[in-house]
Amino acid sequence: MVRAPRTALKRIEEEGYETYGDYNTTRAITHPFDQSFLNYPHLPTDGSSHTMNNYRVSPPPGVVGG
Repeated sequence: MVRAPRTALKRIEEEGYETYGDYNTTRAITHPFDQSFLNYPHLPTDGSSHTMNNYRVSPPPGVVGG
């Protein structure tokens, strides 16, 4: 039970995350025509199958390649 928060803290420190949402942002949402004015701004976000905003950078747990 102690390992998970320690692992998370280590990763946060290694990656240099400073703000909630530094990793999971809207940067992956781009317009298919590659027109920057149509893209979403890069904003911090959250999301999982248990939140209303079901968006995340990583695929859902159990998905091959996730």
